[in-house]
Amino acid sequence: MLSIIDVHTHSEFRGGTNPANGVVTTLENYLTQRAACGVVAAVSDSAEPSVQHGNLAELRIFHLAVVDSLSFDLDEIEHQLVQQGRVGIKLNLGFVPLYANDPSLLPLYQLAARVDVPVVVHTGDPGWHQAKIKFAHPMTMDEVAVDNPDTRFVLAHAGNPWFETAAVIADKNPNVWLEVSSLVEGDLRTMASERINQLIVKPVSWLTHYLSDPRKLMFGSGWPMVDLAAYLEVMQRAVPAECWSGFFFDNAAGVFALAKR
Repeated sequence: MLSIIDVHTHSEFRGGTNPANGVVTTLENYLTQRAACGVVAAVSDSAEPSVQHGNLAELRIFHLAVVDSLSFDLDEIEHQLVQQGRVGIKLNLGFVPLYANDPSLLPLYQLAARVDVPVVVHTGDPGWHQAKIKFAHPMTMDEVAVDNPDTRFVLAHAGNPWFETAAVIADKNPNVWLEVSSLVEGDLRTMASERINQLIVKPVSWLTHYLSDPRKLMFGSGWPMVDLAAYLEVMQRAVPAECWSGFFFDNAAGVFALAKR
């Protein structure tokens, strides 16, 4: 079985089921699913992860310091990174109505470089009607990557549906990576195969062929927005088998420095 790092999951574990796909959102179900799929570690971008289940890092569920509003506290983010062991910063563009190259965000990028963690940036469809989608377009990330060469950036959702823009930026800039979580909404187990092929298999397959460095692409699911096993099976169809070890494990281990944890 493959050993997998899932670089995008959610860890509220509030119980009940996700109305879009019927996934049970308990910690117990998550751990059962991920064990069956070979997931050995995960990165969560939940702004409010569960505090009722103890230290989730002991279960190898690592967290990001999340910026989802204009009123972020840089000292608090540094505390979360240095004292609480969070493995990166998550910048929710679209939810935060700023372009990535807004000067007010520069201290975040400088902090990430100083403490040697990546910045995961939401790019593409926010999936929320009150978000402002123009801010989530990946194009401004090129300027940010060029101006902050010592900071690692991960474009969440690979810019979906602006895959070509995200791919050009990742291919050009040595400090940019892509992850491919939550490319569709709904239940993959019952979804028409043509929809899956058009919205996941074809674009992810294209990314693997376009990127000159296969280390630039990483697996993320977006659980519980998708069924983990079903999403994993689709990604195995989209990504050539010779790239699996990097795509599912090695690339994420390097970017998030998980070998040290």
